[in-house]
Order: sequence, then structure tokens, then C-alpha cells
Amino acid sequence: MGVTVFETLARLQGILMETCFELEIPYKICPTNTWRAHCGVKGVSRSDKKKSMQLLVKKWYDVSVSNDEADAIGIGKYVTDTAGAALVVENWE
Repeated sequence: MGVTVFETLARLQGILMETCFELEIPYKICPTNTWRAHCGVKGVSRSDKKKSMQLLVKKWYDVSVSNDEADAIGIGKYVTDTAGAALVVENWE
């Protein structure tokens, strides 16, 4: 990942955290290794792990997706599996 991409994502994360704080929306930061372990991602290198996540999505949902889409699905799966009823969000405006 290039410096520009990292900087952009870091700024986005900061904006999302600040918005949640201002709106009193609880949030949790989840390290990549946590959601990958939950999903059962295998591999040593970054590219191996990304390919593994793509294969898991194909197995679970029978869809072919890009690396980034597979990661997003993995994060979503982790959140829905671990948050349970706490995932319900009220008062969205």
C-alpha cells in the first residue's frame, strides 16, 4: 500500500471515529488479524491472505469478488457474528 493510500485511509478512519464520537455512536476498532482469524483466513503473505479471503467468500456465498470486496465482506461477517443484538443502531437521521 502506498503512502498516499495509507494517509487517505488514516484520515477517513479519523473522520469516521470523530463522527461516531460526536453522534454518540459506539464503535470498536478491530485489527485486521482479529477479523481474519475469525473468518479462518490462511496464508503467510498479504497476497495469500487476500486470495484466501476471496476463496472463503466464494465458498460461503457463491460469488466472485475483488480482494477489497472480500475483505469488506470478512469485516462485515466478523461484526455480525460478534456484535449480535448490540449491532442494532437506533436514531439514524
